[in-house]
Amino acid sequence: MKRYINKLIETRRKEGYRSAIRKSYLVIKNSIARQLIFNNTENEKKWRSLKDKYKGKRVFVIGNGGSLNKTPLYLLKDEYKICFNRFNMMFERINWLPNFYMVDDELVLNDMVHEIENIIPSTEMSFFPDIHRSGKIFRGKIKEASNILWFYHTFGEFSSNLPFVGPGNTVVYSAVQVLFFLGFSEIILIGVDMNYQIHKTVKTIGTVEEIESTKDDDPNHFDPRYFGKGRKYHQPFNYIVQGMLDSMERIAAAAAVKQDVKVINAGYDSKVTNFVRIDFEELFTYGKKEKQELFNECVRKVSGYPDVDVLNQNSKVVVKLGEDLDLDVLPSFSTDVDVAIGVINKAIHSHIPLGPFNGKYYFVKRNGQ
Repeated sequence: MKRYINKLIETRRKEGYRSAIRKSYLVIKNSIARQLIFNNTENEKKWRSLKDKYKGKRVFVIGNGGSLNKTPLYLLKDEYKICFNRFNMMFERINWLPNFYMVDDELVLNDMVHEIENIIPSTEMSFFPDIHRSGKIFRGKIKEASNILWFYHTFGEFSSNLPFVGPGNTVVYSAVQVLFFLGFSEIILIGVDMNYQIHKTVKTIGTVEEIESTKDDDPNHFDPRYFGKGRKYHQPFNYIVQGMLDSMERIAAAAAVKQDVKVINAGYDSKVTNFVRIDFEELFTYGKKEKQELFNECVRKVSGYPDVDVLNQNSKVVVKLGEDLDLDVLPSFSTDVDVAIGVINKAIHSHIPLGPFNGKYYFVKRNGQ
């Protein structure tokens, strides 16, 4: 315990004494609770049963960056996947649900607790910290479920001693520690862009980086509503983004030591340079017909049409984004992918985007619109 407290004090030193005393008190006070929760519980047994369960398998770590709009996510149907935070906004556009789900941010958890409770049943496992590194307790805010596993923030670097997890500056850092423990041999990042812009239409709600959006114009994620009006999160100041990139560097260092696991970046437009890069579609061996059938699953789910060919026949072609794009009179339309990336922000409220497929995007009007 003495060693733990010394490490805690060292970690808090730069935060300012008043903040340090408050946070240190909370975490030390709850450390006893942490141990009681861990020892001899169903949560402990669940973790022990999962050690190396997925040895030799590969898993996709799906960030929520805007590059997901350039990624044919329907190809991931039969892959292992872990998603985060408000990825549930993508569910309507794809033909699968994630195997694993994680939230590791206090503001996000408090802001979407009811959404989280709806996501959990669709997953094999969902992971949350029992006590946040701020000292605040997560457990109890989310309804218990058999597929929830609680992990424990510790003070240190990348951890192999799960469920104790070294906290980083991005949820991906916590997730990769869990995936190492589960035994995955290949971890593939997509949507981990790190191409953040300062969100201007926000108001400060706490510390300088704690903000609430005032419009559905999130510039940093796959959907402008992701951190849209009324949503609370952290402003991506340069020092915060640098902290995220530092976490990527620590993941790379841990993978180099472990050696029996590869971390690959297959994302589009990613600033993360710590891992081997590979083209996303090179990871699959699907033939042309197989790819089309996977996309057809998305088409049938959203449009009611039997396949993309019929959808294509019934979709107006939009050449460019302009003032003449009257969404009210377009039950469905298509664009080239390059045009679609800009159209999504305008059309997402009235239409569901599907794609990319063969260089095109399709937009299907929402029911009741």
